[in-house]
Amino acid sequence: MDNTFLVGFVAVMIVVLFFVFAISLVIYILHSIGLYRLAKNKGMDNAWLAWIPIGNYYILGAVSKQSAYMKNKVPKVEVILPIVGAVYVALSFVPAILNTINSFSGYSYNNLLGMGISTLLITFLGLCFTAFITFVYYHIYKTYEPNNAVLYTILSVFSLSFIFIFVIRNKQPVLPIEGELIQQ
Repeated sequence: MDNTFLVGFVAVMIVVLFFVFAISLVIYILHSIGLYRLAKNKGMDNAWLAWIPIGNYYILGAVSKQSAYMKNKVPKVEVILPIVGAVYVALSFVPAILNTINSFSGYSYNNLLGMGISTLLITFLGLCFTAFITFVYYHIYKTYEPNNAVLYTILSVFSLSFIFIFVIRNKQPVLPIEGELIQQ
């Protein structure tokens, strides 16, 4: 293999990683700004948690809980969401840890079944977490953009929630009163 090709390949990968990092940072900042403003507009003292990973799940839960549409559908959603998120993030490392242990032990074929089961379990937990957080986003969108809530929710499944949270950050909630929607 030619060293020139390898150097060029590494250079391209560094540029790609830089752009992925920059885009990820912009997405994180826009989502955090949106959550922070929603929390501040609700009068929450701990709105700064919108900037902290896992803490932002607390803000999402708290904002959705205050939604007139959420009511008591999920008690303590502001506590459950960050716990479930932290557990999912922690467990998502299990397959990589098992693979590393197998690599060092020399018996990689012995624990193939365990790897498959743990990967399936993590995938299932990921789907459950995605469904739960989508439910939370739906109730937030229903409160601030009731006419677009379903569209925003569907697009949020494809990781576009940062756009909609940023867009609704300064809007007033639309509350249901006796079967009608009235702008507050």
